Amino acid sequence: MKLDMLNFTLKQARPIINMHSIEYEQQMFDEFLATEPEPLHLTKEWLRSTAISLLESADSEGTRNPCASPPPSGSSSSSSSSSSSSSSWKISPTRLLRHAFLDLLDWNSGPYPETLVADISRFLELQIYSETVVLSAATLLVIWNAIGSRITDAAAFKGDLLELIRACVENREQANQELMASVWVFVEPEIEKHLSADAKSPAVLPGLRILVLDLYRREHPVRQLLMKRLKESVEAAVAAGPASPVQTISPAFMPHFQGSIRALSEDFVKIISRNQTVFGRYYTRLITELAEELDLRVHTASAQSSPLKQAPL
Repeated sequence: MKLDMLNFTLKQARPIINMHSIEYEQQMFDEFLATEPEPLHLTKEWLRSTAISLLESADSEGTRNPCASPPPSGSSSSSSSSSSSSSSWKISPTRLLRHAFLDLLDWNSGPYPETLVADISRFLELQIYSETVVLSAATLLVIWNAIGSRITDAAAFKGDLLELIRACVENREQANQELMASVWVFVEPEIEKHLSADAKSPAVLPGLRILVLDLYRREHPVRQLLMKRLKESVEAAVAAGPASPVQTISPAFMPHFQGSIRALSEDFVKIISRNQTVFGRYYTRLITELAEELDLRVHTASAQSSPLKQAPL
């Protein structure tokens, strides 16, 4: 009975505790910024880089407003209002920030922005997890595309091969040639076991080994494609919001990773929702400044709204 009462009291007090913790974080962050010669410089450059990338993408695709958030479901008046608001921006501020967060899944651009300092360890964990999913999927895809038609008992082969690949790459901070060589040592016997008799020519395995070892490169086209698809799936979860069930977009060639993508999406949504709650006012100010510097606004009378209040992140 006492335990039940304690749990009830904690549940009732949680919103108050959360509110005060946010205020405390903001206060501590303001004190930190007061000691910095260039407050929020890294954060602004992070957002600037994302904005420029999205503008270039829009130019190459010939779209005027590629990042406008889709209007929320609901009444027609709500949809009309949202569409009018987002059309006053060349790129939607909410999606600009969303893409900036998504870039952290494969961050390789030096120090983290100031607003992410408290969450660096969490983002590093997500980055390692993302790399594990992408590298596992890339290895499986490359092997299957090369010899899939010559494999006996394909279902068992995929399952067994994936277990071996995951065991090798899990919790590794980054892929390198040594890691991929280790992966090949484990998967080669499994491939030999399932190759059909007429496919066991001397050139098959050496050629496949070269393809697998080459996956250590971050810029490998297969890894880049799969990372792009992974980000699209996570973006769908972010757009839905923290209160909505995570609906992942598992690419056709990544069905075995549906659970991993869902877990990644859920953790990502929680972290960035909390981060934006604490640092949203700083993001609003910086995006407003960038709007002037990079000419992100379409200059209409309706372009005066607060940039991050058009739609939930």
